[in-house]
Amino acid sequence: MQIFILNVRCHAILVVFLGLCTGKLHGQEARFSQYQSVPLLINPAFAGTEGDFSVDMNYRIQNVGLMAYRTGYFSFTMPIYDQSQEPRHVGGLAVGAIHDMAGETGEIVNTGASLSGAYSVLFDQYGVHSLTFGLQGEYIQTRIDFGDLFWPSQVTYYGFDLSRTSTQIIQGRSDYLRFNAGMLWSYNPAKNLLKGKSGPRMFAGLAFSNLNQPIQSFLQDGSYTIPMLYKLHGGIELPLKGKLSLAPDFMVMVQDQTYQYTLGTLLNFSRDLRSPSNPLVTKINLFAGAWYRSSDAMVLMLGAANRKFSAAFSYDLNTVPAKAGIDGQGGVEFSLALRFLKNNTPRKIASPLF
Repeated sequence: MQIFILNVRCHAILVVFLGLCTGKLHGQEARFSQYQSVPLLINPAFAGTEGDFSVDMNYRIQNVGLMAYRTGYFSFTMPIYDQSQEPRHVGGLAVGAIHDMAGETGEIVNTGASLSGAYSVLFDQYGVHSLTFGLQGEYIQTRIDFGDLFWPSQVTYYGFDLSRTSTQIIQGRSDYLRFNAGMLWSYNPAKNLLKGKSGPRMFAGLAFSNLNQPIQSFLQDGSYTIPMLYKLHGGIELPLKGKLSLAPDFMVMVQDQTYQYTLGTLLNFSRDLRSPSNPLVTKINLFAGAWYRSSDAMVLMLGAANRKFSAAFSYDLNTVPAKAGIDGQGGVEFSLALRFLKNNTPRKIASPLF
C-alpha cells in the first residue's frame, strides 16, 4: 500500500495505520510504569482485594513532540462483605476509565471504560490464604485523524489534487468490546488478628485479556482479530530490620509472538508520627524503587503513603538507542490513591505493591 505524507507529524499516524492494516499491531495496551497503581489494568481479580472504598488515579507523559503519549486513568472500587455472620470481605466491584492520546496534537486517541467484579475464596477464618477470581468487561474506542495524509488517487501531473477523494475507504473510528479474566492468590499473615504475625506477605496472579478476541478495523473491506494477551505477575513483602521492608515483584506479558517482562523491587521505610493536638499514632511510609522493563527502560520511583492515601512519582530512563521523534527522552508518571476507611483500625498492608 502506498501512502504519501503531507508533513512530518503524520509519521505517527502512518506507522499505526500500516500496522493496523497489516495486522502487525495488536490492540496496544496502555502501559504504565507504576503498574502497581493501576491494578485493574493488570488483573480484574484485584477488584476483590481492597477492603475499603478506594479511588486510584494515574497520569503518564511519554516523550514529547512528534511521538508524544499522554495517558490518564481513573478507577473506583467498592468492597463487598458477607454479613451473614461476622462481616467478611469476600469480593468487590470496580469501574474504570482510561484516555490515551498519541501524536503532537492527539492524532490517535484511545478511550476506554470498564466494569470489574471479583469474588474471593477464603481458606481460613481470617482470610490469611485466599484465592480471588475476577471478570471484566471493557469498551474501547480508537480514533485516528487521517486528515493530513495524501493518497495515490490524489496524485496528478501537476501535483496533489485535494478535491479528489481517496480510493481507500477508511473509517477514522473503531469500537469494540472485550472481556478479561484473572485469578489472584494471596497470603497475608497479618490478617490473623489473634496471632498478629507480621511475616512475609505474598501474592501471585494470572490474567487473560481479549478472551473473545475482538475484531478491529479501520478499512470497510478489511479487519483483523486482536489475539489474547497473557499476564503473569507476583510479589512478596519481606520485613527487614527496624522499620524497613523490601518488596520485590515481577510481571510478564505475552501476546502472539511477542513478550515483555518487568522486574524490580521497592524499599519501604515506616515511621510513626505524633503531634500534641493528636495523641493517636499516625504511620507514614516512605518508599523508593527501581524496575527494569525488558528492551525498553529502567524505571525509578519515589513516593509516600499512609492509611488514607498513596502518592508516587516515577521517571523512565530509556535503555534503547534513540529513535526518530523520541531522541532519548524518557517518560514521567504520577499516581494518587485515596482510601475511605470504614473504621480507624490501621491498614495491615503498608506497601503500595499489594
